[in-house]
Amino acid sequence: MNLNGLSTGPLEGINNKIRALHKMAYGFRDVEFFKLKIMALHETN
Repeated sequence: MNLNGLSTGPLEGINNKIRALHKMAYGFRDVEFFKLKIMALHETN
């Protein structure tokens, strides 16, 4: 139930992109590289 009229769609889209990136992250060099990739997702929106 949405009482305040705000949509969670944009946030859900970001969450889905992060989940997909997490699935592809196997083999990334380190956690910092993964964090940089997440930050890059926000720059492309």
